[in-house]
Amino acid sequence: MELRKVIFICYQPLTEKFEKDFFIKDLESARLEVEYWDLTTVYFEKLRLQGQLQTGYIRVFHSMAQFKTALKERREDSLFMVAMTYSRICLSLMRSLTRMNAFTGFFARGMQPFPFLEKPRHLWYLDRIRALWNVKKIASAAGNSLALVMKRLGLVKPYDILFTAGSEGFFTIGLGAVIDLKRAKIVEINTIDVDLSREVIDEPSPIREKFIVFLDDFLPHHPDFKIFGIETVGPERYYSGMNAYFSHLEAQRGIPVVIAAHPKSEYTQNPFQGRTIIRNRTNLLIRHSELVIAHSSTAISYAVIFEKPLILVYESEMLRIYGKTTVPLIVSFGRSLNAPVVDLENGPDPLPVDARVDKKAYEAYKYKFLTTPEAEHQRSSDLVIGAIKTIRFPL
Repeated sequence: MELRKVIFICYQPLTEKFEKDFFIKDLESARLEVEYWDLTTVYFEKLRLQGQLQTGYIRVFHSMAQFKTALKERREDSLFMVAMTYSRICLSLMRSLTRMNAFTGFFARGMQPFPFLEKPRHLWYLDRIRALWNVKKIASAAGNSLALVMKRLGLVKPYDILFTAGSEGFFTIGLGAVIDLKRAKIVEINTIDVDLSREVIDEPSPIREKFIVFLDDFLPHHPDFKIFGIETVGPERYYSGMNAYFSHLEAQRGIPVVIAAHPKSEYTQNPFQGRTIIRNRTNLLIRHSELVIAHSSTAISYAVIFEKPLILVYESEMLRIYGKTTVPLIVSFGRSLNAPVVDLENGPDPLPVDARVDKKAYEAYKYKFLTTPEAEHQRSSDLVIGAIKTIRFPL
């Protein structure tokens, strides 16, 4: 019996971006039935996202009991694509899928050079010991330890099929990712950015002159920070520091800085001292830029793909608030790509070292986090659908 239905399970509402990134229209065109099981209310009751969709293939669940009932009524020719990183939060859900012996899959892509990948083991253990002084962290660590043990004991079934981008992509699975990597069928695909980069190869630049592009993270007002109660940088200090840096760059290079606005940004006023702000064309802007400035944007992938020189920056407010999260990631990006990292508090010099493309480092990054030599010249949607079409039940 052929696989005829793909069911996405997620703890956030369906958006236009999800629909595109997970090839839902392509799956439907390939005559596969698609459903989106929305468990937002179960996990994050008040979560709302830009570009939310209302469509006939969405099923909304308000409790795990509803989810378990639907799971029992499922068709046997279904693939459950879980769009949730495995941790204590989704242990109950994964246990339910295991009990029903559901055929499951995961898109293992979008990995970044997070600091834990390079942290010495003794420092990792030291962090765990420090966490013992925090009650919330103790509870979280205990829950995650249980989730990991359950997977190791087989009480949570590893995924049956993984669509992976890059040799390190499997880490996005979450706890016990190595177990899934050993047990699942592996289908190599690209990250979304690799696929989208092809769309702008021959498209002309939106800017007539040479320019530098800044990859905006919308840090002072990012809506996700408000949803999850994360402190944000003060807008006045942040924009003042960034604009001063841009002015130094412009004076040194003789070309303007253009702002690639974050997709979730809402600029009713221009906080970048009148500099050009362009939305939804980040890949095209990077494609035609002379230099890329960034914090830790996922769009750094495009700088790698198009082999653009990169400078990573942070300022004091970021160091104070994100000193154990975003700033270490910025530094890790710098190490991985052999790109300069600038602390704006250490002086106005915009280029303490020359920003050049280290092709060896860029290529290593590409095959660790973005694609493989076998997949990079193919469309991910074709690879995904081709693999799904070969699945037969019973296994």
